[in-house]
Amino acid sequence: MDPFNLLLAGKLIDISWDAFSGPVKQYVSTLFEKKPGEGSEKIEGLVNSDAIATGVAIGYFHNFLKPLDGAIAYDRFLVFKNDSKSVEQQIAFTPEQYEALGTDGIKQMCTQKTESYEYLGSYDSTAFKFTIVYPSNLENQNFSRVNDFLRNNTKRGSYYNKPNARPYGLNYNIQEGNIIDVIDYARPIEAIYNYYSGDKHYSEAEIAQLQKEEIELFIATIYRLLKKSTHHLFSKTEFKPLQ
Repeated sequence: MDPFNLLLAGKLIDISWDAFSGPVKQYVSTLFEKKPGEGSEKIEGLVNSDAIATGVAIGYFHNFLKPLDGAIAYDRFLVFKNDSKSVEQQIAFTPEQYEALGTDGIKQMCTQKTESYEYLGSYDSTAFKFTIVYPSNLENQNFSRVNDFLRNNTKRGSYYNKPNARPYGLNYNIQEGNIIDVIDYARPIEAIYNYYSGDKHYSEAEIAQLQKEEIELFIATIYRLLKKSTHHLFSKTEFKPLQ
């Protein structure tokens, strides 16, 4: 069994560039080495997928991972515990609005959510660990399992990113020695499934033929970006596939 299959099976914890297949390494490397105006050649071995995972991974990196790394590099990592409450309120609707919204819509519109924050502490790069969890295959039920894992095994919080002047949500655990382990679901990977199932109308069997290639491309792109474009995250990151 090749190293990446071992990773998907949960039998490989530490990952290195050598864990990825030759075609995937060649494809991802080409993305970072191609000059403006150069065409992209088909990489031998990537025969099943459209390789859209690379673009999805780049978005995930710049929208979440890069700001997270910047927050650690800029200052101590300030973490807050979130507590949300729902309060029902009375809103007057016309008969036409009732009919348009339906029972569920009316209930949601009449529910006001408030969120409070409790300061937990600050952490520097020496007291920080990061885990990326993702589904081992592109199936709807597996996406739900990853969400269940986070809900049952992590706490919900947020951190304030000073460079971007905004809070970001996160899931975390506090380990022995006051080490914070931030555990993030690489949720954009679901867009790969939506592209093939909703936009291209592939069957589940057809998606099963290409899913390993796309997942490997996604993780390889993240790995390459972490290594080349972060100060702290690369050495602190583990990848955890969930089945």
